Amino acid sequence: MPAQHHVAAGVALVLAGFGDPGEHAAAVKAAAERTAPLFATEAPLPYVALQQMLDAAALHGNLLHVNANIAPA
Repeated sequence: MPAQHHVAAGVALVLAGFGDPGEHAAAVKAAAERTAPLFATEAPLPYVALQQMLDAAALHGNLLHVNANIAPA
């Protein structure tokens, strides 16, 4: 990550798809076209692993805001 972004506030976009892989790929492409991510990664991941990946950001005592939406395909 570039030095100017170290310790800066940021936004994470996590797209989880449980249906047709083609529809998920289209959603990922649309999101990438509308944003300017510093970095991106895309890979199949078991749901439990996804939950565990996000656990560290929600430690007890941290002040944070989480907004989750379910968008129609």
